[in-house]
Amino acid sequence: MKTTAPVDQLAGVSQQVKAMLNNYKTEMIPKGMDPTVLLAGADAKIASMNAKNQEQEAAHTAWKERTDELAPLKDDVYADIAQGCDMVITAFGRTSPRGQEATALRRQITGRSGGGGTPPAPQPPAP
Repeated sequence: MKTTAPVDQLAGVSQQVKAMLNNYKTEMIPKGMDPTVLLAGADAKIASMNAKNQEQEAAHTAWKERTDELAPLKDDVYADIAQGCDMVITAFGRTSPRGQEATALRRQITGRSGGGGTPPAPQPPAP
């Protein structure tokens, strides 16, 4: 069986089920339901699950920290791209072939506000 339940929820409910089984064990065995094997492995499974969850959380935190370090670098590079394109557009005009080339290059950047997607084909520079 698969679940998407959070680890802390699974651990808590597992402990409650374990307590319930221990409470009813002597009444269950005569009815053909012996939880002894299930109870014997419960603590080890919970401990293993918790350990793997801690590893995953640590990896997630490290990944997030790397993402936080990368974002300002990406912003800086994009600012340089935008400034370069703006310089060309200002120098030659937005409707000139060079201005259109600069606009097309900037449109190639996805994930920016107001743009992205498929850019028009860049125009060759004017002679």
